[in-house]
Amino acid sequence: MKDADTAQALARTAPVSHGLLTHDQLMSLRLAAWFGAIEVTDLVQTRQGERLVRHCTLRQHATGGAILQARLVIYPAVLPMAMLPPLENGTALFGQLLHDHGVAVSFGGRTLFHTTHPPRRWGRRHHMRACDGGALICEVEEVLSTEAVLTNLRLKNPT
Repeated sequence: MKDADTAQALARTAPVSHGLLTHDQLMSLRLAAWFGAIEVTDLVQTRQGERLVRHCTLRQHATGGAILQARLVIYPAVLPMAMLPPLENGTALFGQLLHDHGVAVSFGGRTLFHTTHPPRRWGRRHHMRACDGGALICEVEEVLSTEAVLTNLRLKNPT
């Protein structure tokens, strides 16, 4: 199935997932607008040469409900030095760190997919590049919770 067909199917069958996966902005900021305060849990980070590989779950702070699982391959050499300690030593949201440190990014290579085992969960893969120079900052894979869980967790009046 082509990505455009996948996006149309997603919009019909999973409107919350569609709204979370078909945008070009930092996911951390999008999640906060839709679900309130977000926290990182189940964080595992490893260094693989020049890359920092981060696996985590993002949860709604108020309920502890899981919103998504992420795998980020981050290239720290292209990030501001001040961003590295909270990135490497804490549970800060990566997108929030980019925002707080004024790192402008562009998004590309988005591919939507769904899990093959029930229950169906939607996800996306994409990459982020620095707007100034185009250096690769991060390769991202995000898999959302089920549409029912997301619908239940979503704020009644998102900003």
